[in-house]
Amino acid sequence: MSFITIRPRDFLLTLLCLQGALYAFEAKDGKEKWKHEITANVASTPATDGTHVFFGCDSGVFYKLDIHTGKLVWSTKNSKDSSGHTVHAGNIRCPAAVHKEFVYFSAGDPDGTQSGEV
Repeated sequence: MSFITIRPRDFLLTLLCLQGALYAFEAKDGKEKWKHEITANVASTPATDGTHVFFGCDSGVFYKLDIHTGKLVWSTKNSKDSSGHTVHAGNIRCPAAVHKEFVYFSAGDPDGTQSGEV
């Protein structure tokens, strides 16, 4: 389980990753704002750019959701390395880093090991 409290433009939101879903709760009253279910365990702490939420899961899928609705914007199981080659990701358990229009994340090896490479 991991969580983060953020303040998008017009509300305070707590995001919680727990057993195959990402939940968003209104920080002021604790009411569920939305829930986005997936088929794998979510162990990474979500990251945000203020309008979207980014997180990965144990199946190696990385997600981008709308922060207000929880609706899927896109998801990917593959990424590109620094040489532009397609990399098939393993589990994603580290939080993403968001900088300007870029989102960076680290994934384990597809065989489930952790080689330490980024």
